Amino acid sequence: MAMQDRRCVDEGKCYPTNHVAAVIDNRLDAEADAEALRSAGFVDVYWFHGVEAFVAIQAASRYDGSFIRALRWICELGDEGEVREHLFDVLYSGGSVLIVNAATPLQVRHVCNILALRHAHDLQRLGLLTVEHLP
Repeated sequence: MAMQDRRCVDEGKCYPTNHVAAVIDNRLDAEADAEALRSAGFVDVYWFHGVEAFVAIQAASRYDGSFIRALRWICELGDEGEVREHLFDVLYSGGSVLIVNAATPLQVRHVCNILALRHAHDLQRLGLLTVEHLP
């Protein structure tokens, strides 16, 4: 998956920055929410669903060396680690995670407005150095 604003910080800790992540309880709602965002002009919209996505993400992370895995574990002790674990729990339990590029505060607000009317909850903005929980 190629995300436009992907940053690597802290020697190997990479995640999509300037994106909003949201939890959606099932695949059909995730597809509909992603389509609503695309219809509103958002291009960089991705969703992941269920155990299959969880397994694929876990398998991809196994290719990192032990030093990078240990460094990532140390870096993820704060909010980012909690967010990551929450999103993994959602996938493992059969839910969906939607991620959309929202580079400006206006875009973040627009994404939140669209998703608030739909099926999403637990919205978070993934910034360059912070994770912000959104209403």
